[in-house]
Amino acid sequence: MTPANQLPRTIYHCEHKHRPSDCFGKDAAKKQLWVKAVKEAEKSDIRVREFIISPLEHRIFLVLEAPTFEAVEHAFGSVKTLGEMSITPVLDGSFFEQ
Repeated sequence: MTPANQLPRTIYHCEHKHRPSDCFGKDAAKKQLWVKAVKEAEKSDIRVREFIISPLEHRIFLVLEAPTFEAVEHAFGSVKTLGEMSITPVLDGSFFEQ
């Protein structure tokens, strides 16, 4: 439940993936784009709930809580140059709850 003095927030599931041939794991400059994106998220009132990496599959998963989609796009738009990125609004909780 959102407190009366706080705007409603949306939860987003983000997935980044890239080809092994485009991997930036050993490229400090490209990895820095992710560091900057997370710092920008904090400045944009985005809470990074989860930041999980699957190095064998060359995928990064994020769960974000943000005031707007535009804020997410602003913070993480630069990392889209490193591969494919999907940003999907999701619901908090279980589908099976009554």
